[in-house]
Amino acid sequence: MIKLIATDLDGTLFYPKDRIFGMPQSNATFIKNYLKKGLHFLFISGRSTMVVPKLHKKFKTDIPFLGCNGSYLLENGKLSQCNPLDRKALFDFYCWAKSYYSVLIFFLFDEHIPLYLHMDKLSKPLQKSFVLGNDLFYGFYREKLVIGEESFVKKLTETDNYKMMLSFGFGQSQASKAHQVAYDCQERFGKYFSFAVSDSSIEITAKNINKGYGLRNYCLSHNISFNDVFVIGDSGNDLFMFQDFPHTFSMNHAPDFVKSQANHHVDKVSDLEKYIIDPSLTEKDQIKSIIFDKELAK
Repeated sequence: MIKLIATDLDGTLFYPKDRIFGMPQSNATFIKNYLKKGLHFLFISGRSTMVVPKLHKKFKTDIPFLGCNGSYLLENGKLSQCNPLDRKALFDFYCWAKSYYSVLIFFLFDEHIPLYLHMDKLSKPLQKSFVLGNDLFYGFYREKLVIGEESFVKKLTETDNYKMMLSFGFGQSQASKAHQVAYDCQERFGKYFSFAVSDSSIEITAKNINKGYGLRNYCLSHNISFNDVFVIGDSGNDLFMFQDFPHTFSMNHAPDFVKSQANHHVDKVSDLEKYIIDPSLTEKDQIKSIIFDKELAK
């Protein structure tokens, strides 16, 4: 019997994007209906907590949130399972990445709302356009941004942070670059951090901390069997959630590399309803051996 649905946000629950409501009405209705029936949900995201009040308002309840790819759990207004990045190693990593790679944007996340960015590869007009676009067009997904290297480095060195992200831009060439750089990152800083590639970005969390780690801990602490969980996502960092759970779902728009490692594929999160209604659709599910980087599969 399914007791928990663990869902990624961007590209999954928030797909197709709706800048006003955040997600398709079918997804919102699905969650509301099954919350009433006693099914539990867990939101797992690379995002920080800025989106959480919007989700609580939509569902009129406190749905647990694993933020920064499982680096902390926000549940009933309290923070737990906190795994911050090593400050000294993170500063060394930042200096190294900045010197050797053409990173378009550095992002820094903690458990608070502002998102810190450094964009020295973008001209001042382009930086302003980036901020303006975030303010005017992102709607539900809008983040509060703090721009500039001085504030970025101060935040990096003086407070706890849970995720850094390196964005290389857009397109297949930049996605390939992200995968290659991730190898170099792992080789040099693998004893301090974990690295996950999503599209053309690299996400850095504390060593062995990822969405799968956070989900496993959540289930163990709440006495939920891994066999009683539906897991759904769409990108590389979601593969960590697939490795210990048999009932795995990828979005149909996900890269083929991700889809191949899930047991089922759906168009929307709300499509999970038919699998809840008919357990025979998932009774033969087995845990797959996950490959975490598409380059290794070649």
